[in-house]
Amino acid sequence: MTKKTRNILFSIFVLAFAIIAPLVCLYAAGYQVGNNFSVQKTGILVIKTEPTAATIYLENKTQKNLVDNLLQTNKQSYTTPNRIKNLLPGKYDIKLEKEGYWAWEKQLQIDPGQSIYIENVNLFKNNLPTPLNNQQYSDLIPSPNGRMLLAIYQHGADIINLDDDTIKNISIATASVKTVFTKDNCLWSPNNDAIILGQYLYDLSNTEQTRNINELTDDNLTNIKWNLTDKNHISYTSQSSLYDFNLDSKEKKLIAKDISTNDYLARGNDLFFLGRENDSIMLNVWDLSKNQSVRKINLPNSDYTFINQDNNLINLLDKTHKALYLIDPFAELKPIVEIINNVNSARWINSDKLIYANDYELWIYDAKNYYKVLLTRISEQITAVFPFTNENYLFYATENNINIMEMDSRDKYNIIKLVDLEKIKDPYLSKNGDALYFYSKIGSNEGVYKLVIQ
Repeated sequence: MTKKTRNILFSIFVLAFAIIAPLVCLYAAGYQVGNNFSVQKTGILVIKTEPTAATIYLENKTQKNLVDNLLQTNKQSYTTPNRIKNLLPGKYDIKLEKEGYWAWEKQLQIDPGQSIYIENVNLFKNNLPTPLNNQQYSDLIPSPNGRMLLAIYQHGADIINLDDDTIKNISIATASVKTVFTKDNCLWSPNNDAIILGQYLYDLSNTEQTRNINELTDDNLTNIKWNLTDKNHISYTSQSSLYDFNLDSKEKKLIAKDISTNDYLARGNDLFFLGRENDSIMLNVWDLSKNQSVRKINLPNSDYTFINQDNNLINLLDKTHKALYLIDPFAELKPIVEIINNVNSARWINSDKLIYANDYELWIYDAKNYYKVLLTRISEQITAVFPFTNENYLFYATENNINIMEMDSRDKYNIIKLVDLEKIKDPYLSKNGDALYFYSKIGSNEGVYKLVIQ
């Protein structure tokens, strides 16, 4: 090699180094050369999913690690969880895909020097529902611990164990042919070990000890309810009077006479019931330990029912005017915390956030900051709404489908129609969030179905 050739090669290497070195330094510092050779500060995309190993697409292209792939013969695509660096500023169509799951899509803006986080993403299995049985039921009632379903029909009931999907028939129900079972007279005990079935008390641990509550009290009982925190106490109405009854001692206690209410709530030492006074309805707060009234809260004259009974606030739904009253019965100055209008159904995500629906709209209410947000409006009537184990998601159902909605409002609320059938009733999410149970009709098969989603 001549000296001239060596000088030329040396000059080429020096020039290449002078060009490449600054670019490498810029890349390492988070800069790239953009349009018109302008130097731009790049952004970072941080993605985590449950389950993991979802393939990441940006602008419909799989993302690959440049350095790793230069060293590998089998080039790998980016999968979750991952951190993608050195993205030029702009809008990106982002898609996450995993075989057997519904895809996740969103368009997000990445600004210079900004880190965008997609960390609370659940991917849901794309499955078909499977039947558990072929029995017609009128209602499905979940147990307080979320591990069982009480499936009732006119003169009978079954218990569906959600841990293993086994079904047990309740024999007392079939013997009680004169009792019509409904969701109003069939109730789980607070500790999940007993059920009120009409006038019968059914013990899951000892089915031989099924008792007729009418015979225990010598009263003509109606509207029987458990105390939500004391399994040994029930309440009931008889001849327009409200009673508390101790199942162990067989002692009954008169709470109020001449009441004109069809609903009440017993929780610990407190009993809340509605009574009519002149042209108003009074929410009565009764101390069971002292057997005396603590407070009365004036409400407009209407037809009310207690919902979300495990929430700290009293949730009273005005069925006539579709208004939800959130009440702190022990607040000194303002017991009525909020009145939410146009409500058909409502469920709490946590102690601060409430999701609620009217016929065609889905809303969220922030009880901590006192504001409401419209999540979506659809053309079908909403029949149920309930939260997912990940609070970033919620379910809503219509007569024909069940949908899951992501509440990340960036770009759009992602909505997936998980199942679309001829008939859907009483959807329920298992305790760990891995499956949906519901009553449905598929062809000629009508009964309880299971849809695995996780």
